[in-house]
Amino acid sequence: MRNAEIASPSFLFDFTKIILNDSKLNINLQEAYLRMQANAPTDDLELPLAKEPQFIELSKR
Repeated sequence: MRNAEIASPSFLFDFTKIILNDSKLNINLQEAYLRMQANAPTDDLELPLAKEPQFIELSKR
């Protein structure tokens, strides 16, 4: 599947939509994605050099 996603960036999204449509489940993919993101950790978004003066402003955002 990884190679398919590389060849066509929307492959996994389209594949998931097909599976959901065939299962007759009422799931909104956009809402599900946003809910997952709301619970995702943000540690990877923090700057490691946050104590450096030129990065303090960015870290506050």
